[in-house]
Amino acid sequence: MLAVVSLLASLAMEPACAPDEGSVDDVFEAELPGDAHRLPLTSVTGVAASAHGLVVGGVSTDADLFWDAWLVPADGGAARRLAPIGNNLVAIDGAGALWTDITDYGPSGTASYENRLSPWDGSPSVLLSQELPSGFAAERAVVDEHGGWLLAGSEDLEGATRGAVFAVDAGGRARRLPCELGPEPPLFLDAALAGDVLQLTVQHAPEGPASIVKVPRRSADQRYPRTRAPSPLTVRANSRRAWCPARCRHSKDRRQAALAGASRSSRIQNR
Repeated sequence: MLAVVSLLASLAMEPACAPDEGSVDDVFEAELPGDAHRLPLTSVTGVAASAHGLVVGGVSTDADLFWDAWLVPADGGAARRLAPIGNNLVAIDGAGALWTDITDYGPSGTASYENRLSPWDGSPSVLLSQELPSGFAAERAVVDEHGGWLLAGSEDLEGATRGAVFAVDAGGRARRLPCELGPEPPLFLDAALAGDVLQLTVQHAPEGPASIVKVPRRSADQRYPRTRAPSPLTVRANSRRAWCPARCRHSKDRRQAALAGASRSSRIQNR
């Protein structure tokens, strides 16, 4: 328990860093308690505090898996694996591991997706929301102050793929957030809360500059009471996650290339 408390305190005091300032492994693995270092992960891409310990996610050592997530109990008990993760690990939060999976391909080759959560307690994964479009796959996610999710990703719509942003509340109700992301889906480099705005760092070309897109989280008549902000550890874990395209397949080589920073052209090819 003392190791977990010390980890939370040390990470909460550190300033947030830009996505390209060192690897996620450099940030997390050096600060994990000893039990977490023994997890069967070759790379740690996210850490978050839960009510019962730490949720740790990353790249599995198992040849039959790619992503994996574990709970390291605060009481010193044995680590417990979360429900299996599908195609792409999106975010790690105290509630568990958020991920996407391809469920079907239509006659034209258009993919259908599910956005799911593997709860911290190891119970079966659950659908994040039944109201999200089947063509939407989250690529970045942050938790809001009310226990809901803000999701940024790509959506296949009427034969075209575009960037899209959704808010999903704690009850699973989803709504699209109006935003201008361009005619082509950008590469989402980072996502963070900034008051009533979801701030996205995006890149529209492999060698192009990064830009900031500010997405209002609510309209003028949707003023929620101010409550406790998300854990700094959770926000930092999600913002520093190594990027992997939502459409990468279950090939070890393709995924390793994605972790190393696949170009936009390879991302389109993997769809």
